Amino acid sequence: MGLSLLRFVAGLGAAVVAAVCACALAPGAVQAATYASCGDAAPPFVEAASKNAQSIDTLDWAPFGPHEKGWAIYEIMIDHEIGTTCGAGTPVFAQKLADFQAKYQLAPDGVFTPATFDTLKGVWQERRPFVMLRVQHLCPDTPAPSNLKPVPKDEEAFERDDRMLRADALAAYQQMLTAARRESGAIAADPRALTIFSGYRDPASDAQRCETEHNCDGAHRASCSAHRTGTAIDLDVGFMSGDHADDATVDNRMLQTRTPAYRWMVDNAARFGFVNYPFEPWHWEYVKGPLPATAPPILTDAPSQTAPGVAPLFTPTAAAAGAKGAVVTLPSAKPQAAPASPSPEPHS
Repeated sequence: MGLSLLRFVAGLGAAVVAAVCACALAPGAVQAATYASCGDAAPPFVEAASKNAQSIDTLDWAPFGPHEKGWAIYEIMIDHEIGTTCGAGTPVFAQKLADFQAKYQLAPDGVFTPATFDTLKGVWQERRPFVMLRVQHLCPDTPAPSNLKPVPKDEEAFERDDRMLRADALAAYQQMLTAARRESGAIAADPRALTIFSGYRDPASDAQRCETEHNCDGAHRASCSAHRTGTAIDLDVGFMSGDHADDATVDNRMLQTRTPAYRWMVDNAARFGFVNYPFEPWHWEYVKGPLPATAPPILTDAPSQTAPGVAPLFTPTAAAAGAKGAVVTLPSAKPQAAPASPSPEPHS
């Protein structure tokens, strides 16, 4: 039975457990979405579930700039945010989504829409001190050299001895990795799972990389990347054969969000002070501890071009925000109106 049909059946209220077969790609085997006894919700949400079961695979939209088909990549994070383990094609998911919509003054019909996702993005972005500094057009300071510590080789994806993190972020990461290996057999069985392949990046080195590798949007990435803080880490959560751990293709990101490593992070990373940037399943930021910004305001204008990985930004009245490193204006995390028109911003 195809995944779309499974979601549709679940959306009609059946008690379904879907065992979806997938290839085992590092790190850990891909986990299938499961739907079990999630049809017990108020009648209006049965119809909403049917709509969600279809749009999760068919919605044409561009939540972070590039075109995407469907929203299954974000299903796991949405599940966690709205407080359910039920799949997107179930009435319970629709009812939980309606509760979230009501909280943020959206139409509480339980139907997934881009406007609902914009609000989810805003909630997620407000948890990132880096983005909240960028709201003020500020760029955080780099840590003092004495506050940067080397990542041990067995915790670094390429066994480099020059990977660095801010001391408190490294300590929190090590506690998290120990817990993940203890709590997940799949992660414990794969020594690559949740190892770091990018940490602190010196702004000058970042600028040179941007110029030589042509992998950023002008100088904006180099001038203020989250990695300059020593609190941003890119983790190996798995990737498709032939791709890289940070390839932003839809297929690669879809696979990543189905691995045990990513699922464990979504469920547990906050215990250790880490939050995710949802467009990049591999990118996590440590949000405890200070993030000073003593330099004058910078980046007073958002970049004008759109490139792969570029995210939309929203107006000050929106309960949503754009992607990693965004020059955005965010409201407080209170019920708000729906977001307004977007502008582009590069990834970092």
